Amino acid sequence: MRRLEKAFVRILGIRPRFMRPPYGAVNQFVGEVLSEMGYRIFNWDVLVRDAIPGDVVVSVQDGKKAYDEVLENRWSSAIILHHETKVHTAQDLIPYAVRKLGEGGYILGTIGECTGTPRDMWYEQVREPEERNESWTCEQDI
Repeated sequence: MRRLEKAFVRILGIRPRFMRPPYGAVNQFVGEVLSEMGYRIFNWDVLVRDAIPGDVVVSVQDGKKAYDEVLENRWSSAIILHHETKVHTAQDLIPYAVRKLGEGGYILGTIGECTGTPRDMWYEQVREPEERNESWTCEQDI
């Protein structure tokens, strides 16, 4: 987490204040450490399952079913996890979700908006971003 923080500060000059633990895995120790670091922890209500290896068609169908379930059960709100790094998510699932959830009367928003957190508390401005150089790689300790 500290390496990720350093990368955010170097590249953007900011430190995020929200954290979704990988795989949703959090225990008391992790919760305490993240809290001490100033993070608000959140998890999802609905897992779209778009990052599971396998058939992309099945993944898209599963994702659409997850959105349909939210609509059919008339959830008052939902945090839905999907992975925008997957091409099928960006090209198929997100447009479907925006259209269907919008038609269902849902308002899409950021985690900060959904939790009612004032915008100035979403990120901590630490300093000006650094200029990019050859040390900016995923392999090196930043």
